[in-house]
Amino acid sequence: AYRQVYARGEAFVCTDTATDPRLSEADREPCRHAGIGAFIGTGIVEDGRLTAAFVVQSSQPRAWTAEEASLVREIGDRTWNAAKRARAERALARSERKLSAIFDTASAG
Repeated sequence: AYRQVYARGEAFVCTDTATDPRLSEADREPCRHAGIGAFIGTGIVEDGRLTAAFVVQSSQPRAWTAEEASLVREIGDRTWNAAKRARAERALARSERKLSAIFDTASAG
């Protein structure tokens, strides 16, 4: 159930993993195993495709507030954007090193 919500880029708020009727037994088992009593998750969608998920968990069931759900969404977006920016900066640095090596070789030759 939550995967479809994530795919729409929306938050899935689960107050109790043991009783939430939207969760299947297949969804509940990993939660039990990991000691997750509640969670808020949100999908990061780019170009119409789910590319990542950001999840906050509680070991106990809890009533999440609308503000907490909104904050999880915002932090997920910011974290994803920071990761994309870091990847782009690394790629740019690699490209600059290659270009510099080419110019150094051409100058020396």
